Amino acid sequence: MSLSKSISEKKFTLSNKLSKFFSIFFWISKNSLKSFDKPNLFQKYPEQTAEYDYLIKRNLRNQASTNTKAAEIYQNSRYLPYDTKRETFVYDDLMPGIYYYNPEQKVFVTRVPDTETEEGGLFKVNPYNFTMEKLPN
Repeated sequence: MSLSKSISEKKFTLSNKLSKFFSIFFWISKNSLKSFDKPNLFQKYPEQTAEYDYLIKRNLRNQASTNTKAAEIYQNSRYLPYDTKRETFVYDDLMPGIYYYNPEQKVFVTRVPDTETEEGGLFKVNPYNFTMEKLPN
């Protein structure tokens, strides 16, 4: 077994352990809710938010020096606005140029303003290869 292979296996094992730790932490938080409480974003999607916080953000940071799209997303990313009372995502409040992570679909959502030549709207962005796809209205 080569040294590089054993190092990559150790990193993979470590990332799995940390991801499981984050998801267990949010799961405990969700189970501590009272029957009348509504879960917040982190309590409703514990595995997905842990994946974003640990794996996706790290991947963006590592690629930021060589990929301009990764650098742009890393600097301008946050969670999609979430209405706890209705337990729904709020797409009306999205600002152009900001990449909002949707934990339900595991993609970024961004608003692109209309230009003279192209129609804008909401686009979903794959967090791993950064391909953009227009969302239906």
